[in-house]
Amino acid sequence: MEPLYLKDCYLTEFNAVIESVKGDKYVVLDKTAFYPNSGGQPSDTGVLIHNDKEYPVVFVGKFDGIISHEVSVPGLSQGDSIKGMLDWDKRYNF
Repeated sequence: MEPLYLKDCYLTEFNAVIESVKGDKYVVLDKTAFYPNSGGQPSDTGVLIHNDKEYPVVFVGKFDGIISHEVSVPGLSQGDSIKGMLDWDKRYNF
């Protein structure tokens, strides 16, 4: 997992590959610009896009060093290529 937000905190879009999906809603990517919930700061939200379908990211957490993205719509699979888009207004206004 490459945390892109550490290299560029202004990055709002990125491409990644899904490494794993658990319970149809917990998605681990090979890299991410989504900042996980940490130290009182809420996580980023946004969408993952695959084949023109949007999967809203409602929470991002870091568990045992692994960043997991919770999506509210099932349908993503290991190996899928996605485009991630952050809700920049939420991050910027925090």
